[in-house]
Amino acid sequence: MEELYDTIYPPKAAVVDKLIYNGTYLFVDAPKIGKSFLMAQLGYHVSMVELSG
Repeated sequence: MEELYDTIYPPKAAVVDKLIYNGTYLFVDAPKIGKSFLMAQLGYHVSMVELSG
């Protein structure tokens, strides 16, 4: 346990700078408020940044 406590792990790489990091996220809210549209837009914009730079 002491070894785990003392180990310094490297920071995770950000997918969207200082906003979204690698991992699993749950995006939940009331129905019909645009969650799917927001996720589609976010995925599109992240892919455009990855392609251009």
